Amino acid sequence: MENTVLLYLLPIAIGYLLGSVLPGYLLPLWMKNVDIRTLGDGNPGTINVKRSIGLSLALVIAAYDLTKGLISMLIAYRLFNAPAYIVALSGFAAILGHKFPFYLKFRGGRGIATTVGIFIFLLAEVTAESMPVHDVIAALCYMGVYAILMMAATHDDDFLAVTLLPIAGGILAFYVRSFSELALVIALIGMISYEGSKNLRHKMFVLAKDRRTLWRIFARSLAMLVIFLGLFISKEAVLLVVGSLLFLFFAIDVLRMTIPRLETVLHGEVLKDVKLLQEQEKGTISSYTIFLLGVFLSLLLFRPPVTYATLGFLSIGGMTARIVDINYGKTRLFKKSKTTLQASLAFLGVCLSVAYFLWIAKILSLWIGLIGACVATLAEIFPSQLDDDLSVPVVSGAIMEFVLRLIT
Repeated sequence: MENTVLLYLLPIAIGYLLGSVLPGYLLPLWMKNVDIRTLGDGNPGTINVKRSIGLSLALVIAAYDLTKGLISMLIAYRLFNAPAYIVALSGFAAILGHKFPFYLKFRGGRGIATTVGIFIFLLAEVTAESMPVHDVIAALCYMGVYAILMMAATHDDDFLAVTLLPIAGGILAFYVRSFSELALVIALIGMISYEGSKNLRHKMFVLAKDRRTLWRIFARSLAMLVIFLGLFISKEAVLLVVGSLLFLFFAIDVLRMTIPRLETVLHGEVLKDVKLLQEQEKGTISSYTIFLLGVFLSLLLFRPPVTYATLGFLSIGGMTARIVDINYGKTRLFKKSKTTLQASLAFLGVCLSVAYFLWIAKILSLWIGLIGACVATLAEIFPSQLDDDLSVPVVSGAIMEFVLRLIT
């Protein structure tokens, strides 16, 4: 029993030790007598070495940092004949070793190269063994289009990495062969997204113009809970829940528009750094009510696959478009437009993502979803009397429903 435990722990320890070897710190110190942590951004990694010392040394460092996680996994698999979850933990230990080397007071590099190396290996492995050729082609085309749209919208590779890598991980999740591989994929995505998010914060990236209304951005994603509710209760029950919320918010809107004191209170800071309503919502129906109306009508009018698509467009697409508009929005297509070209490109990228994932989940035909994504984007772009939270789900859903009725 003790030997078995040792054989399981030893490959993880080896992974940590291999990961803790930082050529980005050691090679400049040995060859140039330079502590790379005192140069550039202070990170003992490939990019800082390239900028501060030179390309040739950076290439050597990149080669080891990219492969040391894979070497750790190979040792666990070949030499120790370890089970899949120990192999995965050995690779993850190499990342932790890179980030927290014992001889540098546990302050190492970001671990992005090691993480990406393992991620690419898993992607190639799953692609070769589990994905049909047409699925591979579809995934590459989709991710290529998504990358083009997001780079055109933001010109920011950190934002692209933070959004594209979870997408790649989501695709892998449909094809991985074991829970340990899935857990490793999720951990890798979390690591890369965390590091990318730190870089975005350094660039003064914000999620909302006013931190007091930040929570409203993420509250939009709660519409996706409707899908999960539908797994456990009937459509009629879901309609009752959403309809009750809609009635409640509409009643509050009517009351605050007729009682000035209530309007003042609800537009104030109800909690520290929390504000319920925005200035432009004074004396009018709130965006909460319009949003809930869009969700309610989608549930009422359309079959479930179409509803899922419209809710994805409305919640995830709308959330991303607002974040991109705040940080990168520059070009307005129309004088009266509420959004920018950059936000609309990001919105289209996310809507295409919704269509793609509904397709690989075998919920909605790909070309039906693509039609819906394009129509939703047009509804979001063109100025109209209807709020986007209403026009996007209703118009795109109506078109998808119409096409489905024609072919069935």
